[in-house]
Amino acid sequence: LMWRRNYYLCLIKQIMKVIIYARVSTYSQDVERQTEELKTYCDYKNYEIVNVFTETISGTKNIKERQEMSRLLEYIETHPEINGVLVWELSRLGRKTLDVLHIINQLTQRKIWVYSQKENIYSINSDGTQNPTSNLLLTILSSVSDMERETIVSRSVSGLRNTVSKGNWVGGVFLPYGYKRE
Repeated sequence: LMWRRNYYLCLIKQIMKVIIYARVSTYSQDVERQTEELKTYCDYKNYEIVNVFTETISGTKNIKERQEMSRLLEYIETHPEINGVLVWELSRLGRKTLDVLHIINQLTQRKIWVYSQKENIYSINSDGTQNPTSNLLLTILSSVSDMERETIVSRSVSGLRNTVSKGNWVGGVFLPYGYKRE
């Protein structure tokens, strides 16, 4: 009978309090899929979801411009019981390598792990120590995300220049007032 009591006490102690953070870049996208998948994962792992932060903003914006990310970091400062932050994909934290690493570093200093579901990576070990392999992977993956963003921008600019050089309008479907398509 005593071992059952201890077993259930161990289970209670293992319940992690977590925050979900989801971000999309445009209003035509929806954060619902990200949050639902992360909630399912939390159910599977028996994590207690304390709060969910969602926002629609470009990942290239700095942390101060991203209200929900700022709120998340403030929330963590006032709630020391938080064990982890879950994101659907590492790029949801941001598209700039330094910003992503800064966020992860801030959380790691408080012994709070970040879990990226798509990459299946925890930023720190369960005992709160840093995991050098995870740190390397997180750095590489955030750099790849940064590079992907720069490649998209470069291709877009190249396409616009090509369109202009052919004498075509690049402003979208509607022409400026007074102009006609020829």
